[in-house]
Amino acid sequence: MLKGNILVLGNSGVGKSTLINAVLGEDAAPTGWGVDSVTKEVRRYGGDNSMFYLVDSIGFQPDKKGSDNAVGAVKKWSAAGMKKGGGDNAVDMVWLCVDGTSRKLFPQTLEYFSKATAMWKNVPVIVVITKSYSETERNENVLMVNNAFAISKNISCNLKAVIPVVAKPYFFTETMFAPPYGISELIDRTMENMREGIDNSGETIASVRLKSKRIGAQLIIAGSVASAVAACAIPVPLADSAMLVPIELAEIRFISGNYEIKNDKIIEVISESIIAGGAATVAARTALSALKAIPGLNIAAAVLNSVVGGSMAALIGECTVFICEQQYLHNRDVENDPEWVRSAVNEKFGSSEIISRVTEIAESIGGSKDNKNITSAIIKAFTKKDKK
Repeated sequence: MLKGNILVLGNSGVGKSTLINAVLGEDAAPTGWGVDSVTKEVRRYGGDNSMFYLVDSIGFQPDKKGSDNAVGAVKKWSAAGMKKGGGDNAVDMVWLCVDGTSRKLFPQTLEYFSKATAMWKNVPVIVVITKSYSETERNENVLMVNNAFAISKNISCNLKAVIPVVAKPYFFTETMFAPPYGISELIDRTMENMREGIDNSGETIASVRLKSKRIGAQLIIAGSVASAVAACAIPVPLADSAMLVPIELAEIRFISGNYEIKNDKIIEVISESIIAGGAATVAARTALSALKAIPGLNIAAAVLNSVVGGSMAALIGECTVFICEQQYLHNRDVENDPEWVRSAVNEKFGSSEIISRVTEIAESIGGSKDNKNITSAIIKAFTKKDKK
């Protein structure tokens, strides 16, 4: 099957590499802060399991020389493809990334975009508004982009869509975050507009969409685990505290939304089965008791709380993903079959594997009180299980 190449353009620091990693579901492109984190070469990412390749480019710079270098690198990469008749260096689509927090799209950016894509004027273009954390400003940002293209008379391109996204959870505080947004729509519109050679059948789209849902769900779970770990970092019994309920309910709601489930009744059935039904509470108490009974495990009470609270967030996420996928794939009617939901929840939370996973996490952190280390250990343990 022929795969298309998507050239990802934008100003330096706009979040191109973070977007690429979110779409591919792996840390392929390097990200970070400062000069060392800047992409220094045009590089293609994607493997056997991806439906397309993503080409990370050097970001446009504040100074003309820097931007000219970025444009030149793309042109050189494209020219190599022209000589080879396309292949690995063909450009089948362009994603132009615009920073949603700046609320401006400067003419210079469009000018550099136009120069960089001069060889590929007819390919579909999608403008991706990155860091689109504010729901109330998303429509304004879309209008901003459309207006910028409308008044730029020298810019001619095959603009297909303008899509706001949040590539990974953005934390406002330790326990409040903006969940991933728009990645599924971006993949959908990409598949709909990819040039010939891409198998855009309904089956392929469904497969890609499901993968994107799983990627989004894992990002939500990671954010929820971090929030739960932070909330539990106090030396009093907290693993089953009401303080965790808002985090858990938000996690279920975000994951349900990720799977396009907007029916409040369905979300209510899932929430009641996991939280109100006591499955998470019983599992948390059992896990905490098991940890306290391990000989020689010298870990502070607050750390044990964080391990158990974070693990429950991961487990709730796992369970919610399973239920939502069955609804999304039309394998189950969650609203009208709450007994199946309760059975699935009881099976997940009643598994003896929970104790071994929580024990593994507690032993791996070595008494560390750092929330990031605890969060990382929990996510690693649950991700490892998922990949088996």
